[in-house]
Amino acid sequence: EAYLNDIEFKRDKRVLTLSNMSSGEKMLLLRAISILNSIENDSIVIIEEPELHLDQVWNRQLMTLFKILFKEYNSHLIIAAHDYSIINSVPQTNLIPLHYGEKKQIEENTFLASYDELFGALYGDKFRRNKIEQDFLETISQKDLETLRKDYDRLGNSIFKYFVFKEIKSRS
Repeated sequence: EAYLNDIEFKRDKRVLTLSNMSSGEKMLLLRAISILNSIENDSIVIIEEPELHLDQVWNRQLMTLFKILFKEYNSHLIIAAHDYSIINSVPQTNLIPLHYGEKKQIEENTFLASYDELFGALYGDKFRRNKIEQDFLETISQKDLETLRKDYDRLGNSIFKYFVFKEIKSRS
């Protein structure tokens, strides 16, 4: 006999059991077991906000997980989600973006897009960058070369690092 408390999952080097799972991981497990308990071939599976209470590592893997879990059933999955790592992991042809209940047309490609591009596609250019990002971009041309090099070293891998790199290169 096997009991649910005996089940272990491995995620990277971490062994997950019910006693050490987060509440989000437990909810994800419960949802998966519940769906798999009643799914049939050619089912339509509707999941609302599967990203709730999960960290970004899990959110980035949800579509892969669902694809693996439901592949055998030739099922169709409808997800209501707000998390950008879920939205950008689905080809644009499979998205139906809604704005206040109305279908919204998106012209730009969103599949595997950066968050910057995804924000622009979903909300327009005025939301493409936040205030900190906009202020940083506006000051790049005013900074001396040493400050730009320090900025380059402290920036993560992003479009902003590329902009600083271009400015350094143009002055060298």
